[in-house]
Amino acid sequence: MSSMVIRGLGPDGAAAYLALRLLALREGPTALGSSYEEECTRSVEQVRHALQTDFGRHLPGASIGQDLVGMVRHLHAGTDDRSHP
Repeated sequence: MSSMVIRGLGPDGAAAYLALRLLALREGPTALGSSYEEECTRSVEQVRHALQTDFGRHLPGASIGQDLVGMVRHLHAGTDDRSHP
């Protein structure tokens, strides 16, 4: 069994990030600041662009092997959740 690795996602993690976010929205629609329907309109390229910023380098993702299995976002009070991927 592979060990869990925590690292910043960055642009290479865009497809996995979007897939995990959509799964989270389907299973827990009130857990995030947007809806599944809103997020479905975003392309992997849009997410990749957003993850090229400092935000993406500081967005921790948990992977086991090649699979992204978790992520954590840190937002300051008053931050609009929809302004980032």
